[in-house]
Amino acid sequence: MSGLSASADLAALIVRLVRQAGRLGAARARTRSLDRRQPGLAWRRADLLWPLFTKGAK
Repeated sequence: MSGLSASADLAALIVRLVRQAGRLGAARARTRSLDRRQPGLAWRRADLLWPLFTKGAK
């Protein structure tokens, strides 16, 4: 594996991890907001329980 390919692979990994961290952070913020307004409702929402595995996650 060349150094250029390894750099590209590392850059792609970093981009994916940053996107996942963004989705997790957004889900956490929505969960906290929802818990203040309607406690327990977030546990019934799949997109908040599994933010990385729901339909439409990229």
